[in-house]
Amino acid sequence: MSMLWEFIPFWWSKPLKEKKFSTFNAKGEEIREKKTFAPAWNRGQRCIVPVSGFYEWPRPKKQGQPPFYIHNQGGPVLSLAGLWGEWTDAESGEQRLSCTVITTGPNSLMDSIPHHRCPLVIDDADLGTWLTADLENAYDLVRPPPGEAMSAYQVSSYVNKVGHEGPECIEPA
Repeated sequence: MSMLWEFIPFWWSKPLKEKKFSTFNAKGEEIREKKTFAPAWNRGQRCIVPVSGFYEWPRPKKQGQPPFYIHNQGGPVLSLAGLWGEWTDAESGEQRLSCTVITTGPNSLMDSIPHHRCPLVIDDADLGTWLTADLENAYDLVRPPPGEAMSAYQVSSYVNKVGHEGPECIEPA
């Protein structure tokens, strides 16, 4: 199933171009209380966003610093925890599904980059819990993933341009 990766709260009533706040990521420590994400959390609208890897830029950003490609140390896919929602465009009546990736504080790998946040990676053994457990047991999984489960290497600034796709994006710098 495909979804827009930028969570649209069900209560949003304006055109999307007027949405001025970022919802690509949701801080794990805020998903139970923040108005944007709490309704989806409370309804159990949890999902998995499977990725081969993701990019992070060192923080604070410095001119010319290349990004890092972070991937699963032991397999082809990282299972990122997310929330999903359904939104109806008031003008067109079109229904859209959207999602956000949940983040936590940094693990040892992200600290070494350095970066201040880390996507919430769900271990294969915990996928069922994340997707179907009650809220309390699912929230127990909201913690930084083990740093040794992930690996990172620097890639070129080629990935800095939105239109660039393909294997060149993950070639080591």
